[in-house]
Amino acid sequence: MTNDTDHSFCFDMETMMPIQKDLISKFGGFKPGELTIMTSGRQTGKSMYYQYAQQWDELFNKKPAFNIVASSLVDGKKWHTVAVASRVAVWLRTMNKSQWYEHTTRGSSFRTVFDMDEKLYTMLGMKFS
Repeated sequence: MTNDTDHSFCFDMETMMPIQKDLISKFGGFKPGELTIMTSGRQTGKSMYYQYAQQWDELFNKKPAFNIVASSLVDGKKWHTVAVASRVAVWLRTMNKSQWYEHTTRGSSFRTVFDMDEKLYTMLGMKFS
């Protein structure tokens, strides 16, 4: 969860596993301008920190909500390959599945990539521009 006035993030400590609570407590949180690198074993909450990094990246690096990677004709209709922010991905997943396809992205990419038809891309542009 973000707070637009002070650019802080809140974690729900009650939903965390004990090791996650311990990590947050030992670090005393994440301070502005500070980089903290953590390594941990399996099933210890690394995904939570990945989501935190995604939110941080989108909020503080002022990346656009979406950008076209490529465009082409598919069965005579124009489709676009679009990299989107996580808030846009949430919205896209509620749309008609015949209008989009989600790529599986792994590694250091903080963006989700979708193929979508021209109509859905137009709606996306109107909503997030």
